[in-house]
Amino acid sequence: MKNPAIRLVVGKDNKVVYQGTVRMGEKADLGLYSISFDDIRYWVEFLIVREYGKTPLIAGFLLAGVGLIMRLVFYQKRIRLAVEYEKEKATLFLDGTSEYYKYSFEDEMEKLAHEMNKFVQGKREA
Repeated sequence: MKNPAIRLVVGKDNKVVYQGTVRMGEKADLGLYSISFDDIRYWVEFLIVREYGKTPLIAGFLLAGVGLIMRLVFYQKRIRLAVEYEKEKATLFLDGTSEYYKYSFEDEMEKLAHEMNKFVQGKREA
């Protein structure tokens, strides 16, 4: 810096004791005390940051995405079969629920019931 200076205002009991500009090497007389501007200390602050969480964060998002896709593709389907015998005649009951995609599951259940009916009646395709 060329010709540095400090604007100094000193007060006591709401009265200004000293007001002025103090340049490098000058003293400000405050009565019993004096203050001087002898030198300037240069300083610098470095902030070094390393992000440790970037890789685990990306891996977590990828795993969450894969988990979401698996949850939507491999959803739960429950099929219940019950066989009831009455006077040497068997009755087969078929029931099921699906976690998602109700209408496509209904189509699957109808197709399954139709194929099972064909199998029971002996109309298998070779």
